[in-house]
Amino acid sequence: MIEDDCYLMAYCHVSHDTVLRRNVNLANNVQIGGFTEIQEFATVGLSVAVHQHTTIGAFAMIGMGAVVAKDVPPFSKATGNPATLRGLNDVGLLRNGFSAELVEKIRSAWQAGDLEKCDEPNVAEILRRFAERRASTHRPCMAYEGSRSKSTGNPAETDSDSA
Repeated sequence: MIEDDCYLMAYCHVSHDTVLRRNVNLANNVQIGGFTEIQEFATVGLSVAVHQHTTIGAFAMIGMGAVVAKDVPPFSKATGNPATLRGLNDVGLLRNGFSAELVEKIRSAWQAGDLEKCDEPNVAEILRRFAERRASTHRPCMAYEGSRSKSTGNPAETDSDSA
């Protein structure tokens, strides 16, 4: 299912049972495995490969050539093979109308590994939808270095973790 205002460039492959939420942008040659969900306002760069059953959170940015084998949290940037988190997608948030103050609140909570502490209603709703989707797929999720998993209390996953 592809929702409104999505932009797919040439040679993209959107597999079966994939959901692209509103305002998702896919650059050329993006390859998406089945049962994947890309949430609203996410941007996926040139020639990215996304593993099946993966969730890319709202307002995330996936850099060119990345291989995404774990879920990507909302508001994050991820690049590489395998893809790893590279920080907050602050430029994307600002371009999408988030105030500088709100971006700073999100950054502080994101760096602490506890986005739930950001008490903004819109952020809470985005996190709720991401958590709901993750609960249904049981996929590993990328985490900010040094953070702890909110659901398990385990240290952040590293590049050596299996997908």
